[in-house]
Amino acid sequence: GASVRFGAEVVSLGLLGATPSEGVLVRTKNGEEFAASKVLLNLPQRPAIELLRRSGCAVGSVFPRPLYEPVSFPIFKFYVHYDDAWW
Repeated sequence: GASVRFGAEVVSLGLLGATPSEGVLVRTKNGEEFAASKVLLNLPQRPAIELLRRSGCAVGSVFPRPLYEPVSFPIFKFYVHYDDAWW
């Protein structure tokens, strides 16, 4: 299962082994470190590049080309109302 840490500012990413397939070490601003098999970054371009630059090893040295090619596409907001919100 997934683990979500709200309000945790990630300051760097590292590799747990020799390759990314072995996992990622995530470091937060408050000094917490934890391992993850996969990491999803939902960041704008500039903060994503800054995070990757602060990260060592292959994570910080190889940036995928699409990161530098901004693409625009239509976005819309979709609002849903539940009469009986079960959560």
